[in-house]
Amino acid sequence: MTGRFTLGKPKPEAPKDTFYLLTEKGTQVLFYAELQNTDSVSLVHPALKFTAYKDQNGKSEWVVDKIIDVKQDATYVMTAFNFFTTGAFKIIITPEESKDVLAQGDFTITK
Repeated sequence: MTGRFTLGKPKPEAPKDTFYLLTEKGTQVLFYAELQNTDSVSLVHPALKFTAYKDQNGKSEWVVDKIIDVKQDATYVMTAFNFFTTGAFKIIITPEESKDVLAQGDFTITK
């Protein structure tokens, strides 16, 4: 008897916009982006850049970024960042080689 076990697409919870900083070790925030099934998004953008900014008195201050390679048949991309301070943040997803914003979201980290 043969069987085949595959993992399906993850089903994340509904998006949150508030996270809690519980310890001095920081808090981890998971970012999930579903790729639209156009003419293979992964061929158009082989890598996506996730960039986090913190709002400092009305100005966006860079915090961290990460480049994620997109597999040719991918239907989603996800990554996680660790944050060590409270405040208002923004995540922006762009192609690695471009400034074109594909997606963005705002969130808050509080104690």
